Parts: sequence; C-alpha cells; structure tokens
Amino acid sequence: MLYRSGRYYGFLLLAGLSFAVTALSDQPKRVVQSEADLPRVAYPVTGSVSTLLQSEDSVFASKVKQAGADLDALFADYDIQDKATLISMLTAKLSLQELGGEDAAGLETIAKLRELQSKPDLKLTVALFDEAILKARQTGKKGAGYEQEVESIYREAVNALPWEVVQDAVKSARSTSGLLSESFLLGRAQEELQPEIDKSGSLSRDSMYALLGARANLRVKLPLNSIRRNVLKAYVAARDTKKPDIWTAREVTLSNEDHPQKVLVGIWDSGFDTTVYPGHLYSYADPKPYPAQGLAFTDDGNSSASALYPLTPEQKQQYPKLSEDLEAYADLQVGDETPVAEAFKKRLATMSKEDVNKLFERFSFFGNMAHGTHVAGIAIKGNPAAQLVVFRFNDGLSRELHFPPSTDWAHRMAANFKRIGEFCAQHKVRVVNLSWGDDPREFEDWLARTKGNQTAEERKKEAADLFSIWKQAIIDAMTAAPNTLFVTAAGNQDSDSGFLQDVPSSLELPNLITVGATNQAGDATSFTSYGKTVVVYANGYHVESFIPGGKKVRFSGTSMAAPQVTNLAAKLFAMDPSLTADQAKELIIAGSTLSADGRRKLIDEKRSLELIKGKGAATGSRKDVKDSGQSG
Repeated sequence: MLYRSGRYYGFLLLAGLSFAVTALSDQPKRVVQSEADLPRVAYPVTGSVSTLLQSEDSVFASKVKQAGADLDALFADYDIQDKATLISMLTAKLSLQELGGEDAAGLETIAKLRELQSKPDLKLTVALFDEAILKARQTGKKGAGYEQEVESIYREAVNALPWEVVQDAVKSARSTSGLLSESFLLGRAQEELQPEIDKSGSLSRDSMYALLGARANLRVKLPLNSIRRNVLKAYVAARDTKKPDIWTAREVTLSNEDHPQKVLVGIWDSGFDTTVYPGHLYSYADPKPYPAQGLAFTDDGNSSASALYPLTPEQKQQYPKLSEDLEAYADLQVGDETPVAEAFKKRLATMSKEDVNKLFERFSFFGNMAHGTHVAGIAIKGNPAAQLVVFRFNDGLSRELHFPPSTDWAHRMAANFKRIGEFCAQHKVRVVNLSWGDDPREFEDWLARTKGNQTAEERKKEAADLFSIWKQAIIDAMTAAPNTLFVTAAGNQDSDSGFLQDVPSSLELPNLITVGATNQAGDATSFTSYGKTVVVYANGYHVESFIPGGKKVRFSGTSMAAPQVTNLAAKLFAMDPSLTADQAKELIIAGSTLSADGRRKLIDEKRSLELIKGKGAATGSRKDVKDSGQSG
C-alpha cells in the first residue's frame, strides 16, 4: 500500500491495547519467523458492522467468543518474537478484558504492553487512559464519583509525563480525541470492515481485532472522552514548546552557479501533477501510449497516457474541498490545531456515520491520488538540475482496487515493472523513489474484500502465489537498472518489515536503500517501521510539499522520509555524474550521523556532499555548494 499520511494513527484511534503472554500448555511452541507462519482464521459475520457494534452485550459477546479462545491458543501454541505482532494480538485481548470487566487482568496487560514498546514516548503513554479507567472501576464508585476518579487518576498520570519525551504523542492524542464520536467510530468501522463482510461473510483476524477495538472505544472510553480531551488540552497548554529542528541546518540548496549536471529523478508512485513542477520535467520522443514524462499504467495493468491518476468529473468537483480535509486531518494527526483543522473538527461533529463512511472512502482515494505529487516536491527541493520522471501505477491494492486479483493481472503488472527497470537503464534515470510497499497479508485483505467463497487458508495460499509474482517483479525491475539507486520507505506500521515480508523495504539489493522516519528533532516517530534493512532515517514528520493543483500541505509518514534521501541522492549525482548507485548509497550512509540515543543514522546532506571531495570522486568543475540555511 502507499504509505500515506495517517495510516498508523488511524489504527491507534480504533485500537485498545494489550495482554500478558501466558503459556497455556507444556507442548513445544511453534516458532513464528514471519507473519506468514501464523495460521489463518475467518470469523463468520453478516449484516451491518455498525449494527453489530451497537448490539446488546450478550449478542456481541457471542459473536466474538471464538476470537478470545483463538487468542489464548495463539499465546499457548506459538513462539512469536515479533513485538508488533504481539502488540496487535494483545490489543485485542485488552479490548476483551475491558468489555468483560476484567479490571485486574487488564492492568497486568497494560504493564506487559509497555514492556514491549521500544520507543520512549509509547513506553510512557500507551494505554494511559485505559489504565485510569480500569483503576477507577476497581474502586467500585459509580456515576459522578466514578468519573471524578477517572479524571483524578488520569490527570496525575499525564502531568507526571516528561514533556520533552512525549510531546508528539500527547499532542496527537489531544487532537485526535477531539474527533471521537459515536458517528465517527461507527463510520470508520463501516468503511474499514463492511466490504470484507459483504463479500466474504466473515472477518479476518486483524479485522476482528479492529472490531473489538471499536467496541471498546464505543462502550468503555467514548463516554469518558471529554475527560481525556480536557486533561490533555491542559497538559499541552501548560508546556507547549516545540522540539528543535535539526534538519534545516543539514539541508543543501544547489544553484546554477554550482554547475550541477542534469539528473533524472523517478517517482514510482500514484503519478504527479506535471503543472506543479514546470522546468523540472523530463520528456522523451514518441512516448505513446505513455505520458511524455515516463510510463503510466491503469488499475488493470494496461498503458495510460496520464501522468496523474485521472479523475471523473464528479471527483474533480469534490477535490478542492477534499484537499482541505486532507490537510486538516494531517494537521490533527500531529496535534497541529490549525484553523483548517478546527473547521474540520466542527464539521465532523455534525456528520452521521454514513457521512463519515463516505468521507474516509474519499480520503483513501484522494490521499492516494495526491501522494505522488507530494513525494515529487520533496524529492527535487533545492535542486535546479533535477528532472522528474513519472512511473505511475495504483498501489492501493486492498483499498482502491475493487476487482479480485488474478495471476493474469499479476503477470501484466510484472511486465510493466520490467518496463520501468528497462526505462531507467535506457534513459539513465539515476534515482527512483518508492514510497509504498506490499506484503502477503495485503493480498489476503484484497481477496477478502473482492472474492467470496474462500476459506482463510485458501485465501492465504492464493495471496502467497500472487505476492510471489509481485515480489519477483520488483526485484527484476531493480536488477534491470543496476546503476539506478532505488529509495524506498520503511512503512508506517511500527513493525519489522522483514517479519511482514514487506517489499521493497525488506529486500537487500546493492542499489536499494530503505528509509525510516523521524520527527524534526531526529527522534523516531511512533509510526515508523524498522528492521535490519532500514539503514538510514530522515524527516517524515509534517513535511511540507505540493499536492495536485499546487497547494502546499504538510503530511507525515515514511513516504515523506524516503524522498528526503532521494533528494540527497539526486544532488550527489548532479554534482558527480560518475557516481555509481552503490557509491551514492555509501556516501549517504557515511555522511549520516547517529541520533542522540545512538540507535539511528540520520542523513546529513551537507556531510554527504562534502564527502565527494574527500573521496576524490567529484568532477573538477564542482564548486562549494550553498547551505540552505545561509542561502534561503
């Protein structure tokens, strides 16, 4: 899927959190080395998901009883070392505990959950509100006394948090809690889960977990949401300072006086609006049936002449307002309560669940459409020599493609990816950005939403076959262009990309580099994925760039971090066209500096460009580049 802004935050909004892992038998556990090693299950669900979420406790409990038993069996029978997978499973367990009144067990769950966190802000803030609720319930107080107890416990816990560590997480929680309402939660669940129910008559394990989280939010936390919002607002208001920005001092802006050489920068994404980047467009002779700026493919894998994902007349009419909503939602996700965000919150409060459902369906489509244009602006910033090449396709597999995948479709797309690799080699495209990724589970989700009459294991098998074609196609494309550096995003799931088998981010190729995301201070974002292939980090927090039509907005995600590295690579190639892909990769890594905690390598444009001189790789015509902080 495209790593769009807010994907991870949307998950948090619907989730509860966690459970202590306890073995239920003495039998040897089956070792789980990848997500594909876990068994598949389908939970029968029919009708409306919003009706189910609002059903009587006895009705809902009967529908999810098997999910609880399956969780216990997974803990008992499988040795799962992947923290993100455990957190996902334990999230569902806590939801069940909260709904079932298991307060003491829930508190044990929260302690275990925090032990699993590796990011300092999440270790301190995960399930803090849940904890206050469970502790207050243990007092036995009712009515106003219970609410006062929740507020007292929560306020004390929040006020004890170190602002310098938790400010991003707390500001996000403050703003997103302001969105919550019954209509919001029901509409989001309807948008995420209803297509799977309608087509498959069931929910996958992950979808069942989301259902449990939504129910816990509705029944346990929503009635007390004003307490959470007011406590967080007061905490932020008393301390609201911004973290220092380390990135501006590292940026480099080239000028024509530096004599950079033309460099082709590929954007392998959802396409981009060519009218936004005049003077930065590559074109070639006789491109038909493709756009003059590169290659483009339709959803079904055929050729297209459009560099930007095409809109229907109705969608063109909707886009101006939706672009404002996308900006507002992105602001709220990072806790930036801008005027456009405040207006969006007020309008959202008046929406029905059907309106919310439609809104997030449009968010998915228009966020996908705008994604490539935003990425392209980051990739060429400060580089007059950069010329954009489009490689357009739709990677919104499980969300945006409404037909069932087939091997014929997969082979068509494989042939298209091969054309991309060959195009890079033939036209000397030096660097390509890929802010997207796919794993076998996404193909399973796609099948669940579009193809009925399959068991969970049948779906897993078909998805694995399709994914195998897809993965090899990506490898073949990169292998076909050995002197092109491919830059990809790590993902926004706070997961190990290797465990998920996510491609391209889990691949190890000499001309591929995978990028994680930090905030403006160089701290890992709560959403960034990780793993042994994630070798450098860049700013992926509220990064400004253009969207179709020329409006500037700020989005967050590893999608925004990867093009920062693409940008650096393009400047290296512009200053020294003789560099090979692996040499540029080495310069990017060598020029990076360690984060304050020593856990991440943070890119540094200035240092990497200066290393060209030290290695004697630069051409004799190179002059000193300008520091963007000095040149403006």
